[in-house]
Amino acid sequence: MSSLRGLLPMGVIVTVAVAISGCTAPGGSPEEDWRQGRIVFDSERDGNFEIYVMNADGSNQQNLTNYSRDDQFPAWSPDGNRISFTSWGREDGLRAAIFAMDPDGSNVTRLSKSIGKQDAPRFPGDWASFSRWSPDGKRMLFLSSRGESVFDIFVMDADGSNVQRLSTTPGAGKLSEDPDWSPDGNLIAFNSNRDGSSQIYVMATDGSNVKRLTDTGGSGKPRWSPDGQRILFVSTGDRRSDQPLEIVELYVMNADGSNVRRLTYTTDKGESSFDGVWSPDGRKIAFVSGSGATSRAAEETRDLATTDVSARWFASREIYVMDVDGSNMQRLTFNDAFDGHPQWRPTRR
Repeated sequence: MSSLRGLLPMGVIVTVAVAISGCTAPGGSPEEDWRQGRIVFDSERDGNFEIYVMNADGSNQQNLTNYSRDDQFPAWSPDGNRISFTSWGREDGLRAAIFAMDPDGSNVTRLSKSIGKQDAPRFPGDWASFSRWSPDGKRMLFLSSRGESVFDIFVMDADGSNVQRLSTTPGAGKLSEDPDWSPDGNLIAFNSNRDGSSQIYVMATDGSNVKRLTDTGGSGKPRWSPDGQRILFVSTGDRRSDQPLEIVELYVMNADGSNVRRLTYTTDKGESSFDGVWSPDGRKIAFVSGSGATSRAAEETRDLATTDVSARWFASREIYVMDVDGSNMQRLTFNDAFDGHPQWRPTRR
């Protein structure tokens, strides 16, 4: 699973959750509405990572990809008609490339292109990963690398053309990653360790006007609320550990960085919570949690070293859903494996 290890942040992973007022779609109660949605996610339940989809209550889980290496980091297009994802080594042997498919797993198309030496100054890596569609569906954010585990943020047209670099993070071992578009398409939130520890920043869509929002603990994985008023993220708060990946929780803050609130308390029982995403109506948050422990049989099968933090990080994690204030948690997946990177299907307009 070297592909996964290489995508671990250099900074500390953090998770934030945001509270937002509820809304009800025509003809249904709030409780009925969120359960009618679909969630795409990746899972290692069959031995390598593949893309799955399920109902928002965890039922009807279906495998969409069946590839010998890893398919990860799925993301819905704004109209819900396509799913982009990262595939490792598919087609021409590059370490990773971005593909898109229909919601039933058909019609797989490659989006990111092979990179030639003449493109090196503007596109320094030989791979692309972690895609996020713009709200109008015309562009896509993604990551590429200047070296092992050193990422910067790029944007391309939705067909893979017109690649542009948005961040050039200065300094050895410095990175910018986990970008997310604001709902109005005018800002991009991301995390970076450019100032030391990992913190949340926002920038204009051309990479200019970078502004730092957080200032405590290690923070990352920002996700805008559907109304653009709040940002969900992960953070270690002010805690310290020699295993920082195991002490992250979900938090939420206003879009200007004010009014930070903690949503989860799973580290109190030896677990962690991360990868939080909003439901389309802003009433629920899907997220990943678990201790990272595996059964003895699973450890023997996968040969996981108990002293390897990254191995435990991608061991046993499950997908949950909760209200935006952190209450009413419900478990959706039940596997002795990693189930993660959930993305809620946008509501059709």
